[in-house]
Amino acid sequence: MATASSVRRAVEDHYTRLTAQQKRTADYLLSHHRTAFSLSVNELARQAGVSEATVVRFAREIGYAGYQEMRSALMDEVKRDLTPEDRFAVERPPSDPGDTVARVADSEVENITRTVAELDSKEFRRFVARVRKARHVATMGLGASSMLARFAQYLLFQIGVRAHYLSRDALTLAEQVAILPQRSILWVFSFPPYSKQTVEATTRASEQNIPILAIIDSVRSPLHPFASATLHACSDNVLFTNAMSSAMVLINAVVTDLALSDKTRALDQLRASIRASHNEYV
Repeated sequence: MATASSVRRAVEDHYTRLTAQQKRTADYLLSHHRTAFSLSVNELARQAGVSEATVVRFAREIGYAGYQEMRSALMDEVKRDLTPEDRFAVERPPSDPGDTVARVADSEVENITRTVAELDSKEFRRFVARVRKARHVATMGLGASSMLARFAQYLLFQIGVRAHYLSRDALTLAEQVAILPQRSILWVFSFPPYSKQTVEATTRASEQNIPILAIIDSVRSPLHPFASATLHACSDNVLFTNAMSSAMVLINAVVTDLALSDKTRALDQLRASIRASHNEYV
């Protein structure tokens, strides 16, 4: 079965193997991608000048169980192309509060599944290697991304990696980047709408030749050109904010890889934390 996010790709991949009538259906879909999802099978057949049976066979030929499954996938694609606000505006209110839990959970699972499926393993190894070589890691993000930056700093600390979170205070982010210690790297998080301050601070780091690692949504991010290594996290959400689960999976994976490659350091830090906790509470 084709995935819900790949109708156009499925059509293009199968195009040369389609019959002449099926190609007429494909041509119509490719030319009317943003509106075709609203058509019933007989309406699409009429618009493409083919029979309903041809439309059904076409859907199956490109990897779907039938027309309705392909139509649902088309609708999902169009919704993803909308702005977060527009996507939220077309969402229907739930009839049961439990439906909201299921919808949000399904969305998060889809984000994680797509993130893992699209992960570049070489880029992941490059990302981890950059963190491993650093003497100090500064994490940075604003808005919802600030939670990711704090989470990354916390996990790095737990395995004995020197790290701190750049927060907005008396100094701007760019000013804090300017005074980072030698052999630091900047681990930055940013999702649409991209923060101007985050971009400015990342630009400053690039000008100072500070290695930049980024967890972002795609190559379209303004941070992408500055980064030595990037990991892409799918952040689609029912709400108009970015969903963070897939980014948190990537953070956990990076830190886990680091810990497993240097168990001695990670265990030493664990024992030190246990002793500190014991002294604090006993």
